[in-house]
Amino acid sequence: MRIRPTKSIPDRSRPGLTTTAIGAVHRQGAGGNWTTVGGRRRGGRRVRREREKRKVTSVGLRVGTLNVGTMTGKGRELVDMMQRRKVDILCVQETRWKGSKARSLGAGFKLFYHGGDGKRNGVGVILKEEFVRSVVEVKRVSDRVMSLKIEMEGVMFNVVSGYAPQVGCELEEKEKFWLDLDEVMMSIPGNERVVIGADFNGHVGAGNRGDEEVMGRFGIQERNVEGQMVVDFAKKMEMAIVNTFFEKRQEHRVTYKSGGRSTQIDYILCRRCNLKEISDCKVVVGESVSRQHRMVVCRMTLVVKKMKKERAKAEKRTNWWKLKKEDCCMTFKKQLKQALGGQEVLPDDWITTANVIRETGRSVLGVSSGKRVDKETWWWNEEVQECIRSKRLAKKKWDTERTEESRQEYREMQRKVKVEVSKAKQRAYDDLYARLGSKEGETDLYRLARQRDRDGKDMQQVRVIKDRNGNVVTGVSGVMERWKEYFEELMNEENEREQRVEEVTVVEQEVRKISKGEVRGALKRMKSGKALGPDDIPVEVWKCLGEMAVEFLTGLFNRILGGEKMPEEWRRSVMVPIFKNKGDVQSCGNYRGIKLMSHTMKVWERVVEARLRAEVNICEQQYGFMPRKSTTDATFALRMLIEKYREGQRELHCVFVDLEKAYDRVPREELWYCMRKSGVTEKYVRAVQDMYEGCKTVVRCAVGVTEELWQGPFEVMQKLGPTTYKISVPDNSRSSRVLHVNLLKEWIPGADKKHTVTFIRSMTDEEVEEQYLPTPSATALQLNHLSDQQQLQVRALCSPVVFSEKPGCTNNDISLKENAVVKRLSYRIPERLLGPLKKEIDLMLSLGIIEASQSEWCNPIVLVPKKDGTIRFCMDFRYLNSVSKFDSYPTPQIDELIDRLGKAKYLSTIDLSKGYWQVPLTTRSKELTAFRTP
Repeated sequence: MRIRPTKSIPDRSRPGLTTTAIGAVHRQGAGGNWTTVGGRRRGGRRVRREREKRKVTSVGLRVGTLNVGTMTGKGRELVDMMQRRKVDILCVQETRWKGSKARSLGAGFKLFYHGGDGKRNGVGVILKEEFVRSVVEVKRVSDRVMSLKIEMEGVMFNVVSGYAPQVGCELEEKEKFWLDLDEVMMSIPGNERVVIGADFNGHVGAGNRGDEEVMGRFGIQERNVEGQMVVDFAKKMEMAIVNTFFEKRQEHRVTYKSGGRSTQIDYILCRRCNLKEISDCKVVVGESVSRQHRMVVCRMTLVVKKMKKERAKAEKRTNWWKLKKEDCCMTFKKQLKQALGGQEVLPDDWITTANVIRETGRSVLGVSSGKRVDKETWWWNEEVQECIRSKRLAKKKWDTERTEESRQEYREMQRKVKVEVSKAKQRAYDDLYARLGSKEGETDLYRLARQRDRDGKDMQQVRVIKDRNGNVVTGVSGVMERWKEYFEELMNEENEREQRVEEVTVVEQEVRKISKGEVRGALKRMKSGKALGPDDIPVEVWKCLGEMAVEFLTGLFNRILGGEKMPEEWRRSVMVPIFKNKGDVQSCGNYRGIKLMSHTMKVWERVVEARLRAEVNICEQQYGFMPRKSTTDATFALRMLIEKYREGQRELHCVFVDLEKAYDRVPREELWYCMRKSGVTEKYVRAVQDMYEGCKTVVRCAVGVTEELWQGPFEVMQKLGPTTYKISVPDNSRSSRVLHVNLLKEWIPGADKKHTVTFIRSMTDEEVEEQYLPTPSATALQLNHLSDQQQLQVRALCSPVVFSEKPGCTNNDISLKENAVVKRLSYRIPERLLGPLKKEIDLMLSLGIIEASQSEWCNPIVLVPKKDGTIRFCMDFRYLNSVSKFDSYPTPQIDELIDRLGKAKYLSTIDLSKGYWQVPLTTRSKELTAFRTP
């Protein structure tokens, strides 16, 4: 059935459907206003162009696609090929791997893959190290389609890997592939870059007659049905088939060779508007990773806004782990004694002692480079690499000679490579098993398990994050500021509570001095191998020094207990966000902050904790922070309780309460109150308070380290209002600040309200669903909340202007340049959108907007997604526009409109529902705008 509009005008301003009016005027050579304005302001435009050029920069990128046949045993070989060919991103097909994971391939390259049962299909994307940490989103649709979103210099770059069904596959499988690919493309915003690397198993053919907008002339052979699907997809999504635009020798265009057949079935596609960014595309000859397919590589240059290079510096650390070795520990103690002038007693001053320990550790144990160690190249030795090179040379010889002798030589080298890789891996595994079986192997086992788990995740931490309003923040400085803002709020926010009026008795009494036995016990309970704090002194140092360390720490802790103030260096810490593996990876709320503090401060905390446990009685039902108790014990008790009730056939009601950020929002005043209520000596209360006061924390995120977070509490100087205080900031450039009660933001007094804004009419849920508003009358306005004078003013404004009963004075007519008739086939519509499409068609038929037609003209329809999740029904009038004569209307400049609005006292905005459908057409124009539904 063909349908034509009765009250419509072609949508000439929809992005992605047709050119804009300005572009049409320039192409058609319309003069008048446009030519005069352009000529008069040419010099200014040149200056602006030069200024804009200085604001942008370019990013070089090489993207490829390859059908690997299988990923088993080819990971490191692919990495070697990508390094030699300088490929940054590679789409791979037919991986034949099960699951949906990521895997490190070595040299910093990482594979993101998705597969089904493992026997067939499977797609993936391999990224270079510099892009791995820039991955924003991974979308796995099926074992034939997946996509990655990467943030590059503030630009979102989407990579789609696809593997179309072969010629002999069922029609349903082919339809599912194209529907999945359509869905992926429709989910990508129009302002983001997209590159598709896929094995489409189709021939688009040589020549481009009639399809110049989506492909070039340099294809191979004749087009088949599968190739026509590729061309139709490119037209519908406004993509360009990059392979066919560059004139190359046939050897550099053939992507598949088998049994004497040479075809082109692997393609790279990009948006047509970004085709100018691609400078070259060709097939790479001479690689032996895949037996039949060849890699296609395109070189592109992204034009992005110039951003300040802010790279995170590699953090160098002392190799304290060497203290586990007996000889290193003895050497460290000997060098430390020499640094102290031969004395076996550490200085009483913490700063002096800490500096001496750090300098001695760096000189004796060495310093790490701060770079990540490649843990995937332990079996990639010279013998394996030599075999790979020989196989590659044999493949080149066979491609050149095509003789039976060269073929057998290549097959023999393939078998030899498999044997050598297996032997190298087996030798590496034998060494690994021997090391894990030793006394120190337990630590290596856990480390390897954690490393394997991290490599299997798509993202541990992303380089872009969302702000509090859900907008994506890019750039190093913006991301660090967001992390600082989030943790500053989190660590200073407390749960609401009622103020206590009762007073507790303060226990003031002398406490005994800390003994060496308490310090030894605290050191014994401390675990080794933990992450270091900012002071860079681990607990291993104190364990290595033995009694010398016990003597020093005992004296230090007694001085802290007496003076009630610990060293300022201990107040500094590092906050590391750890993803919880649930929810949006770009949301700060889905990260758990791990605080890295001084190990020596933790020893001090253990000493104080042991004394507090001796003074406070804790009930047996308490499981949190209790020795020899864990959540598994509570789970076991709950399970036993449920089983008993089930045996007795009695009802049991369970309530699970999960407090959001409960540990971070504990009111500190409640801690002091509970300690005093339990009879804790005030000396210990003040010691615990000292641990919380004046803390300074930096956040170490994926893009770097933030500035120190401001953490109170500080002294309140004056109360300015119910929620506003003036506080003392001694370490800041300003001695005081005016802040809210939660110490989050500066207090800014709001301006007095001078104007009141009221809603005249609002839409109901039913009206939003129908997406169509009938013409209302003046009596339908809801104005009861306004005064009589205001109601008269509103009706006087709306009745003659906005809600006029006249249909309008425009009767649009389309003039043609020639007598050609536009007849286009319908685009493919995803099955999930057929229901909303039928609903839209029925609605327009019932309202008289469209009617059945027998016109010989036919324009395809396009469903464009809106921001609210609904669809916009549009018609593709590009072909009608190509044979139409455009009118030229003087359009006011934006500066003039702003000047007019600046003088207005009240501003009103009106959004017409289906505005383009409300413009009537002449009888002849209705026939030209006919369309057909699929």
